Amino acid sequence: MEDQLPSSSPGLLKLEEQLTCPVCLTHYTNPKILPCHHSFCQHCLERLPLDKKSETYYLSCPTCRHHTEVPKEGAGAFPVAFHLNNLKEMQSLMKKTADLSNPQEATCSDHGKSLELFCETCNTVICVNCSIRNHKGHQYDLIAERFTKHCQNLRDCLSPIEGKKEKLQNILCALTEREGEIRERGEGVLEEIHENIKSLHHIGDIVTYSSTALQQCKVKKVGCFEHLPKEKKVSFSLSIEGPDSSLFYGSANGQFKSPRNIAIDSQGLVYVTDMHTDHIQKFSPDGKFVGQFGNKRFGLGQLKEPRGITIGTGARDLVYVSEEEDNRISVFTSDGVFVNRFGSKGRNIEQFNHPDGLTFDKNGFLYVCDYSNNRLVIY
Repeated sequence: MEDQLPSSSPGLLKLEEQLTCPVCLTHYTNPKILPCHHSFCQHCLERLPLDKKSETYYLSCPTCRHHTEVPKEGAGAFPVAFHLNNLKEMQSLMKKTADLSNPQEATCSDHGKSLELFCETCNTVICVNCSIRNHKGHQYDLIAERFTKHCQNLRDCLSPIEGKKEKLQNILCALTEREGEIRERGEGVLEEIHENIKSLHHIGDIVTYSSTALQQCKVKKVGCFEHLPKEKKVSFSLSIEGPDSSLFYGSANGQFKSPRNIAIDSQGLVYVTDMHTDHIQKFSPDGKFVGQFGNKRFGLGQLKEPRGITIGTGARDLVYVSEEEDNRISVFTSDGVFVNRFGSKGRNIEQFNHPDGLTFDKNGFLYVCDYSNNRLVIY
């Protein structure tokens, strides 16, 4: 047929597509436009699942998934899509123009009669003459009745889909709520991490201040030692007095520039690492200077920025020292005689990057804090 129905003209079909909401698939009702320039019915936007972040709600555009902040007044506060209202008026005018220009009804191309019947055998519309001649003996029905039956069949087919659509919307809402909860938890964890970092910085400031203050003080007495063999613990008391003694800032015997760590052997002798003088100082339980080691200028036994210190679990009371600059562990006897060393800079086995604290457990395993490699190494 050369003549088409007005409702099927390309222009009107294009307008129908532009005026159909992508959510409810019907003509727009009170259309609203989002910042991403996609438009939807107001009631469709109000039914979309929301994502809460802090005290603000967001919706996801059904077309492009762009996250948009929902106004406090609700979806009705989004701007009106005036261009769609203008398209509605244009569509109405085009329909009226098409009806005036095509007043005739569809007719049979063979007999010129009105197409009133639908041949179910051939699946086409026919006139009365066709039913007698070309379609004799076929199953046919009135177009109006056939249309009604066809619409009912479509409704029956769409009915289960509508049920599934509602279930999927409920699942989507539940997933969106879960996503919001996970995001809130993540924000809470990040805030807690930031607070912990601030606390660590504060502790670092306190330690720095305390280290500076202790450089001006003296160990007056170390005593009250109690050895508990079963639990392998030692208790002691430490008293400090003002800067009128020999234990103040400096590099002479009994003086410190940057004391970092302390260890006590089975005899009660106290070992202190001094990072800026590159040596270990040893004191008696009552605070008297006994000796120092590690400050050789060259060769074995030389220390560079010693930090951590611990005493071995064997009978010899070997002293283990971590060196920040040379990225290694050096081992000495309690008298300061060099025994061994291991480690170099890197991330592989037997390598360190700024080793710091170290200690032994009850089974004799050595634990080393590998600071810049962010790991704990166990020997």
